[in-house]
Order: sequence, then C-alpha cells, then structure tokens
Amino acid sequence: MSEYLDYIEKYVQGELSPTEAEQFEAQLQTNRELQEAYKRYQLAHHALEIEVENRLRNQLSTWDAESKGNSRTVRRLWPRRLAIAASLVLLVSASFWIFNRQGLTTEQFTAQHFERFDQEQTRSGITPKSWGDGFVLIENDQIESAIDFFENVADTSIGNYAVEFILGELYWQKGNIDLATKKMENIIDAGSLFWLEKAQLNYLLLSLDSTWSDKAEQILNNILSDKNHPYYSEARQIKSRLK
Repeated sequence: MSEYLDYIEKYVQGELSPTEAEQFEAQLQTNRELQEAYKRYQLAHHALEIEVENRLRNQLSTWDAESKGNSRTVRRLWPRRLAIAASLVLLVSASFWIFNRQGLTTEQFTAQHFERFDQEQTRSGITPKSWGDGFVLIENDQIESAIDFFENVADTSIGNYAVEFILGELYWQKGNIDLATKKMENIIDAGSLFWLEKAQLNYLLLSLDSTWSDKAEQILNNILSDKNHPYYSEARQIKSRLK
C-alpha cells in the first residue's frame, strides 16, 4: 500500500490532527513525489465524480422512459432502483480504489515503494561528518555531483554498504537503472545484514522496471516464503505485476 495515498486520503478525509495536517501541507510544498501523488489523487477523484454522475444520469433517464404512464410500477420498483443506484456508486468507488493502488505505471509503482536512504536508519543513527557536503549536493538536486562525491567516498570506504545504498538511490534518480541495480546487488551479494532487506526490495523494483532476472525471481520467492518478512506485502504486489 502506498504511504502517500494513505497519507493523502487521511488528509482529504480530515483524519489527520491539526498538527499533522499542517505537516502534510508543509511537505506538499517541497516534496515533489507527494505533489505528484496528490495531483494524481485529485484527477482520479474528479474522474470518479464525473463517472458516477454520468452513469446515474443515464440510468435514471432509462428508468424515467420505462416508467412513464405507469405510476404504480414506479412506486413498486423505486426501492429496488435506489439499491441499484447505491450499488452503482459503490462499484465505481471500488474502481477508483483499485485505480489508485494498482493503476500505477511500473515507474510510479517503483517510486512509491523504493526504499530511500535515511541517516537515522544507519547502525549508529549518524553518518560521518565528511559526508555532509555530499548530502548538501543531494538536497540541492545536484545528483551528478553527489554521485561523484560518494563514488570517491566508496573508493576509500571498503565494506561501507551505506555508501553503496546511497549511490544506488542516486543512480536510480539519475535514470541509470543498470548501475542502480548493480549497487543494490553488491549489498545483497555481500550479505550485509543491516542493509540486505532494503537492498533486496530495491533490487526487485529496479528489476521490475528493467530486466527481470533469475536472481530477482529467487529473491522474490524467498521473500514470499516468509509472511513475516518486512516487505512481504510489497513482494506480493510485485508478483502480481509480473503476471
């Protein structure tokens, strides 16, 4: 399930606290992915309203034509027709629900589920001060320069899988799926316990977006064999997209 869609739905339906709503609105000003998800939600919701209105109008027009001159029939069938109308609304609403979650392109699906680097998720909760300039480059969307920076860090930090993870994300943002996949594969092959599961998910998503391999299939099946795996739900969605 997309965290963005859940977040947006709670905001739209007024389920967020005032503080949470303010935080959502603040993020909406700076988070481009959230902006895109919100725009998509609004478009889909508008399309749903039009669809419901058109279908109900057509159905009511049909009933009106059928029942002219026979008021007794109209009174007898009206409760049933109300139930049909309600069912129609529920059906279209369900279609909207499915559209939001399964009507995504592979690229959009990957963007929603891709695990991003978070300094607080490192073993110590901090990163070396020497990486600060690299994070500034990322914040300023200077992705190419950030890649050069962290590639130099990687050359002097053998076995530092946090750097590999950062580079995998950066190459993905740059559109170089092959190198992004390779970085995640390096972490998987090394058996890094801390980064392994995140790298596996990203490897599957990147493979889904490019070339599905035997290795990707094996990783997917391993995750699906463990219902307690943190990415079991995502793995099921990936499996459904391969059909």
